[in-house]
Amino acid sequence: MIRFLRAAIRFPAIMAWVFLMWGMRLTLMPLLQRDEALDRRWKKWWYQRWAKGVCRIMGLRVEVRGTLPAEPGYIVCNHLGYTDVFALSAAFGCVFVAMEDISRWPLLGPIAKTLYTVFVDRTDKTRAAEVLPLMRRAIEMGDWVLIFPEGGVSRSIAVDPFKSPLIEPAVQLGRPVAHAVLHYETAPGSPPASTIVGWWRPEPVLHHFLRLLSYPGVTCTITVGVIDPAGMDRKQLAKALHEAVSSNFIPHP
Repeated sequence: MIRFLRAAIRFPAIMAWVFLMWGMRLTLMPLLQRDEALDRRWKKWWYQRWAKGVCRIMGLRVEVRGTLPAEPGYIVCNHLGYTDVFALSAAFGCVFVAMEDISRWPLLGPIAKTLYTVFVDRTDKTRAAEVLPLMRRAIEMGDWVLIFPEGGVSRSIAVDPFKSPLIEPAVQLGRPVAHAVLHYETAPGSPPASTIVGWWRPEPVLHHFLRLLSYPGVTCTITVGVIDPAGMDRKQLAKALHEAVSSNFIPHP
């Protein structure tokens, strides 16, 4: 009964917060988009507070170890589930490179489009090059661009191999590339994170989300490091980033 009540309170609270903050974003967009740089700065401020509010309501505590370089660039990160987006957005307010089908999701798709999300069709390698200028422009306008180079959600046992095409702009830009490693821990008495946080099973997202909300809370630790890509091509950089992420990755049992 306690778990049911917890989810019954949290879910409508999250929805109310989402609609409130999205309404604020939509109201100010016509004015702010006259200056893209200004709109992106405002978007980052808004996005972080939106994400922090969602995390607070759902009981997701975010801890960051390490710091990003002073100059915006790329972040690569392992991928365990949709909660990664909430945690990383709260920490960095970054622009995500996401699968194209997310743009068609109810509610989340329209929200993502207002946040300069870069959508890519991962099933068609020939189209990957189309998004590279969008990623580069976001960085030049002051945004951090985050990609999940595994190409999907892993099973939380190990870091899947990194796919290199979307790392190419990082080589061209020549700036240090940040890497982040996510690890989740559930509260005492709760199932392990691989059960209630990881979303690699063929399970409807709403069912998974309501189950997650029914437990007391989760702590997400984000460990950040930096690699200088000087002298590397994209495949060498992808390998170096994979090794760096893997070395800090803690498997979820």
